[in-house]
Amino acid sequence: MALSIVPSLLAGKCRGLPEIPDGTPTAFTLEPILRNPQRGPVDVGRLEVWLRRRLNRSANTCLAFSPVALLGGILLLFLTFWFSYAVITLVFPVVEAIPQLVSGTRWKVGHAARLVVAGAFLGLLCYSYFRSDRWKRWDTGSLEDPPSALGQVLWRFGGASRAGLLLAHPELSARLIVELLYIGPQVLVAGWNLLRESGETRRADAAAGARVLSTLLTHPRRVGYEELESLYPAGELNRAFLALRLVPGVVFLELGVTVSGELRQELAQATAADS
Repeated sequence: MALSIVPSLLAGKCRGLPEIPDGTPTAFTLEPILRNPQRGPVDVGRLEVWLRRRLNRSANTCLAFSPVALLGGILLLFLTFWFSYAVITLVFPVVEAIPQLVSGTRWKVGHAARLVVAGAFLGLLCYSYFRSDRWKRWDTGSLEDPPSALGQVLWRFGGASRAGLLLAHPELSARLIVELLYIGPQVLVAGWNLLRESGETRRADAAAGARVLSTLLTHPRRVGYEELESLYPAGELNRAFLALRLVPGVVFLELGVTVSGELRQELAQATAADS
């Protein structure tokens, strides 16, 4: 029975956590974590307490940083607006001089018109950011690549200076400028994502996550999705995955789920402190 949460977890790669190839042994043994000579196996209740604390701490951290990111994004957009206004103020006299040279008529662009143009530019910038693919944006190329025909022509104006290096790669220079302009929308979206993640973390089912985590800890390597589906109902497993994907060290692979050695060691220290 296919789970609806698995494709989304695989697509997100667990929010940037490193993947562990299948068959890779963990860095720590399971004995200190799974079994205590005096008290026997670690019970699910302790895992639930630990997981609930971890989720609450993560939710509080996201909630604390989200207003900072939101206000920072708004401030950057404000600065971008007035920067574009300054550029428009410098460029528009040249544009106004064209009809005067051609037909003798004089155009006058006032303050309100420049505000409208700057606002339209900011709106198009945000629209372009939301429609762009960040993976393609980050592929900016390299200065070591041979310059194009246009770059070879522009390079003659800059010579061997740093400006000449940028002129030799106009595509790379343009992408870098666009990335600088995207900082405002990017920080604003990051603040919104932190706020949303805080709410998702507080609603996570720690009890279901602890039960599935206890199963993962009894296996030295990954546990297949089919095996987990045979042990838990689909609804409970989905809730557990939603909780465990927020925990660094629980790694979702293509064929199953595993726990990193660092997390196993952390759990060993936590359970030793509680015992």
